[in-house]
Amino acid sequence: MTHTLNSFEIVNYHYITTYIMLFVTMLFSTLGYFLNSKEIYRNKINIISKILIFFCIIQEILDHLNRFIWDSKYNASFQRDLPIHFCHIAFYFSIIAIYLHLKNNPQNKKSNMHNFMFSSAFLLGLSGALQGILTPDFSQIYNLLGVITAHLQHSLIILNVFWLLFAYGMKLNFKDILNTYLFINLIIPIAIMINKILGANSEGLFANYLYVSELPNVNNPIVNILTNYEFPYYLLFGQPILILYLLVLYLPFFTLKKIKNDY
Repeated sequence: MTHTLNSFEIVNYHYITTYIMLFVTMLFSTLGYFLNSKEIYRNKINIISKILIFFCIIQEILDHLNRFIWDSKYNASFQRDLPIHFCHIAFYFSIIAIYLHLKNNPQNKKSNMHNFMFSSAFLLGLSGALQGILTPDFSQIYNLLGVITAHLQHSLIILNVFWLLFAYGMKLNFKDILNTYLFINLIIPIAIMINKILGANSEGLFANYLYVSELPNVNNPIVNILTNYEFPYYLLFGQPILILYLLVLYLPFFTLKKIKNDY
């Protein structure tokens, strides 16, 4: 059994992990940009990519082992522990996007699926994952490993997409915004059905995948705007916020493309 942390320790370890991952992300982004500047470093980029994929898989294994076996206070259940949140999807998509670079010849044109995996991971990662780091929910976290794996579930998405940006030169196009927006709205009804089918676990906690049945209990300015509305109305009122968020994330790519075309 692992040591149970108090609330102060949980918050403290979360912010320590945040600072570490911020440094690591900046380091990998800089390294990726440097290595991508010359073709002779392509093999080094691929080696680092394999390490990233391996580390992500290890993180996922440790996360599930901790929740299902090591953390005696955590009540693992199908209602709460299936990987059906936006951050899970972005996490797996970012790994697949990196893997596709390893599998395909870098000179070949990237497939639509490749672009979709990257854009979805980027847009969901810098929306959901970033919010998960800045306004975390500690209600189901009890030990140090739980703090670290919960943080890495979010921060590794950001690390992976920035690695894809700088090491492989991935870009975001307007059609990627449309595809991701469509994808989000296609899987929301599926999540609602899954939540209804699964019902509640032994603690009385209902399935809430993608947070479509109930908003997360966090002090988040975006979530706070929607707390005035009940299910399913907050899903409708959240649409303009979602569109605006996606457009803001696309703005740097649009600006750089505009500048490049002008010159």
